[in-house]
Amino acid sequence: MRRWGRSLEVSLLLATLLFLPHHIRLAAGEAGGSGVMVVYDSLGLGTPNEGNVESLLRLLGALGVPASIHSMDDEDVGLRANRGLIVVRNAPELEDSYSRFEASELARYDGRYLHVGFGMPETYADMLGLKIGMSMAEPAKLTIGPIRMALLGAAGERLPYIAETYGHTFGRIAWLSTGRQTPFGAVNGTVATVPFFRADAASELAMAYVLKDWMQLPGEGKPYLLYKDIYPFTNLDLLKGTADALYAAGIPFIYSVRPVYANTDYPAMHRYLEALRVVQARNGAIFADAPNVSQVAGIQSENLAEKTELFLNVLGEAGVVPLGMGVSAELYWQAASGISNEGLLPFDTLVLYPPGRTAGLLRPERPAPRLFDSSMLAVRWSELGPYWEAGRRYPLPVDVAFVTEFYESEQEMKTAIQKLQDSWIPFADYKGGTHETLTSNHRMASKGGILSIDGEQVVFSRSEEVVNPDYDYRDEAPRSFERLFTVQNYIYLAIIGLSLVLFGVVLLVGYRIYKRKFMK
Repeated sequence: MRRWGRSLEVSLLLATLLFLPHHIRLAAGEAGGSGVMVVYDSLGLGTPNEGNVESLLRLLGALGVPASIHSMDDEDVGLRANRGLIVVRNAPELEDSYSRFEASELARYDGRYLHVGFGMPETYADMLGLKIGMSMAEPAKLTIGPIRMALLGAAGERLPYIAETYGHTFGRIAWLSTGRQTPFGAVNGTVATVPFFRADAASELAMAYVLKDWMQLPGEGKPYLLYKDIYPFTNLDLLKGTADALYAAGIPFIYSVRPVYANTDYPAMHRYLEALRVVQARNGAIFADAPNVSQVAGIQSENLAEKTELFLNVLGEAGVVPLGMGVSAELYWQAASGISNEGLLPFDTLVLYPPGRTAGLLRPERPAPRLFDSSMLAVRWSELGPYWEAGRRYPLPVDVAFVTEFYESEQEMKTAIQKLQDSWIPFADYKGGTHETLTSNHRMASKGGILSIDGEQVVFSRSEEVVNPDYDYRDEAPRSFERLFTVQNYIYLAIIGLSLVLFGVVLLVGYRIYKRKFMK
């Protein structure tokens, strides 16, 4: 399916603005009640454009902008109620749908307008002095901010580009065969355009620059380093060794740990918590990953908030302060998983990881999930890190979390950390912001680099407490009539002992009678 007949309303603003950190946000007066509407002709499933609508939603969430999404086939889109409009044209062959939308909806709209993809309306194109060209089937590389020559699109793909504009341009695309250089996007006042947008890390960061200028959003983002998929059975020596190496290199970091709902009193769990407590002392911050809600994994969506609180309370009682939750886009967009409505209730910070797949994520029949304050744009280190220009500092449009899997060996860790040092990326300390995690038992927070639990400052310790290995892994079964059977056993032992004594006496007497009678 390329078109959807119904709308999917997606709230991308945190329900309360009480705990806004330094992240880029709309002013409260601007954000209330109106946001940005994304209207698309096709989700581009099975094409190179697949996932770009979902990427736009993640970007708007990271920027703190409320958003909704509609298909062009919807009967009443209601553009006038929105602060901005983003039109995504992934399929130029769907001209009929676009023509109906332009005549019935777009002709009456007079707000901010951003056009992504093919066929920008002539009225808006004139406001940019825009002329669009079409590339040869040649590779293209993007340079913007700190990113240098990141590959865009497929090598044999023809792509639209900005040939002329008197708008303010962003980024530079180098077309390698022809030597042509063109802008990634352009903005002139309330009108903007990006001729093509793909769901990759470099394109997302470039789009963030355009969105920030188009929406006139204040502030500057920071880069963070985040390790995900850390388990209790992760190599704890390597876990602590990595923290030591990052601390020695002066690199703040985040460990996003998998939740544990059972056996939290086992010695192995205590050793894991001790390791995380030591990690905090090495300038590390802790996130909690969302669970993999599935029948196969044995984790159900029922009582997910209760299960999440259980794990968070275990962390808090061990002196570990979780500051946010990381969740994959697949889980987040599936309302049936319960993640967006239940699992995130304790947090005011969310990191939405890039999806492994995009097909079926934005299905209209699913109820809109409760989206939280996505404080960071999560990108894979492998996609963006190699293109980061070392030695220079560039302003970022949004907080960026470089996400990487945890290392499998000490040698891999040393090599990777050396690359991080060589990149000269000024990673920020997430504990420096204001964040809060609330459960029924504890209030865990950070402010200005100081962690606290229930108002008491967490004192960092670099020494581990020794965990007692003696543990009864199986509870003793309840025993009935234990005292009765104990007395009965004593009686039996006394009778048997008395019988043995009597038998000995009889044997001794018999021996003496035998000796007198037959051995004279």
